[in-house]
Amino acid sequence: QGKSKDRRGDLFAYFQPSSFVSEQFRMIRTIILRLAKDNNFRTILVTSALPGEGKTFVSSNLAVTLAKEVTNSVIFVDIDVRNPSLCALFGLSKEKTGLSSYFSKNLKISDVSYNTGIPNLTIIPSGQYLEKTSEVISKEKISYLLSAIKLHYGDCYIIIDSGPVQLL
Repeated sequence: QGKSKDRRGDLFAYFQPSSFVSEQFRMIRTIILRLAKDNNFRTILVTSALPGEGKTFVSSNLAVTLAKEVTNSVIFVDIDVRNPSLCALFGLSKEKTGLSSYFSKNLKISDVSYNTGIPNLTIIPSGQYLEKTSEVISKEKISYLLSAIKLHYGDCYIIIDSGPVQLL
């Protein structure tokens, strides 16, 4: 009880590393790492226009693939507070403390970060939905969050699984 629907089968990059899908994510990872080096960025936001277009599938497999390649930490953040998915993908209780508590209770990054069991990959789930979530998770607070992650984890990559833009 307290577990989300198990979606770990969606993690092709981890559970089916020889699959065609995993190979495609390795190609994307290679392109991203080249672009990141040339343009000096470490944060990637994955979004789409509508729900159900595969944002979480793409961001999670990208995060796993990236974590397998780099020696840096990869921090995978779920800011889709209306439809959080990371706990289900990584087999964690959906009641895990996350971003909503981080912002509303002034917690530390370490209070809302969870080991996935995959080397170099840490997740920060969105946490419990709050009535005024859009007020709790604002642009300014996301900027603060990213700064806090970089301060805590150092030279890391940050993958953000966002909600669809038509609902933001």
